[in-house]
Amino acid sequence: MAEWIKIPFDDQWANDLDVNASGYVIKCYQAGTTTPIPIAIDSSGATTVATATLNANGVAEVSGNEVTLYIDQDFKYAIYENSEDAANDTNAFYGPIDNVKVITSDVREVGTVADLELLSLDSGQTI
Repeated sequence: MAEWIKIPFDDQWANDLDVNASGYVIKCYQAGTTTPIPIAIDSSGATTVATATLNANGVAEVSGNEVTLYIDQDFKYAIYENSEDAANDTNAFYGPIDNVKVITSDVREVGTVADLELLSLDSGQTI
């Protein structure tokens, strides 16, 4: 079973959209596809939802409660102006559909800056 990783940008959506995103809907898809995938609202993946609504602060909400979103695979996301567009997967999304790589393995811990400098990283890896 894959590990559920916190979606790293849940408090940035409103700023990225440059609009009052209150009521907008986020939905995730398998990377490179149009296949919807669930979003977890807890780090164990025990509770999943199809979409989450953004509040005026750009934070995801489910049933009126602010939540932190988690995902267990590479994904892309779309931000729709309303739940009807999100439910129908229309092309009427507001925000760009971005592919996001979720790093679920090869986490390395270092104790010093010197150890960090000794790491060999591949192109595209993130520290």
